[in-house]
Amino acid sequence: MAKEAIRLGADGIFFASQMSSYDVMDTELYLEYGKPYDLQVLEAAKEGWMNTVHAHGSNVMFDILSDYPANVFNWHAWETLPAIDEAKQLTGKCLMGGLNRTDITNCNRNAIRNQIYASYQLTGGRGLILTPGCVIRYPLNDAMLAYINTAKAFVENHMAL
Repeated sequence: MAKEAIRLGADGIFFASQMSSYDVMDTELYLEYGKPYDLQVLEAAKEGWMNTVHAHGSNVMFDILSDYPANVFNWHAWETLPAIDEAKQLTGKCLMGGLNRTDITNCNRNAIRNQIYASYQLTGGRGLILTPGCVIRYPLNDAMLAYINTAKAFVENHMAL
């Protein structure tokens, strides 16, 4: 399916790895029953320029996933390790994340503004696609989404990026 998606014009795939957590299984099991199949999917999508690996949940197997053949690394930043600067340095990939989804759902404006600032500070504003680390819970607050755009513009205008 991944290869066909690319052939049909997709720029890449969003590969969510939900079992690559030390809370779910140990390293040996994942190396035997997870990684080989993950790599088959990513290999099929290798012609895509925007392949993203999403490390789902907490306590993710960062050491295993960080070298997967993808252009973008996404995880529940601010909810679990690695830290943003650590992920940036150790993956060498574009990062997708920086916003805690619970803070979006709970309309925690100060936390969100701080996360935007810290994400930009830790990446130098480069190689970052500012997003929640995972899905935003229902109900979605339109005013909060507007605030995120406003806070992002505020931070960008006040930082030397």
